[in-house]
Amino acid sequence: MGLADTNVEPLSTISKKMTESGVTLKEVRFLRDHVGEISEAIRSLRPTVTSLILTGGLGPTHDDVTIQAVAKALDVPLVLH
Repeated sequence: MGLADTNVEPLSTISKKMTESGVTLKEVRFLRDHVGEISEAIRSLRPTVTSLILTGGLGPTHDDVTIQAVAKALDVPLVLH
């Protein structure tokens, strides 16, 4: 099972709910849990969209790097408390 295969069901649900709410889905990207990959995607999309939605990886797993990647992309410090 590939990365995209594991995310098709949640993506279908999210995109359906967004469409029902009047939100236009412009693009979907499946990324590895890699700081550089996530932060580069955020940087490249920011000038072209008004909102970014990140799903997956934001849970309490010890190896998650999504929050670090967002901080890096926005060039702000990550403050843990």
